[in-house]
Amino acid sequence: MSRGFLGAGARRVIASDWLVDDEAAASLITRLCDGVANAQAKGQPLDVAAQLHAAKKAIRAQSKWASPYYWGTFVLVGPP
Repeated sequence: MSRGFLGAGARRVIASDWLVDDEAAASLITRLCDGVANAQAKGQPLDVAAQLHAAKKAIRAQSKWASPYYWGTFVLVGPP
């Protein structure tokens, strides 16, 4: 599916390799988007890979989502 988005013109895709808990996924993606928006607001270069890593780190720091099942599925496809 990622290839389809990239072929349609998306610059990068955050994809999931397996089904994951909705609440954990929403929290991770919210943190990712907040991190990207904050970096852009500060005029910092866009580094989606670093923001995804930071979001995963924040999620796994929570005891209920410490298992890789909740955060390990998300991958960046495309340039960082």
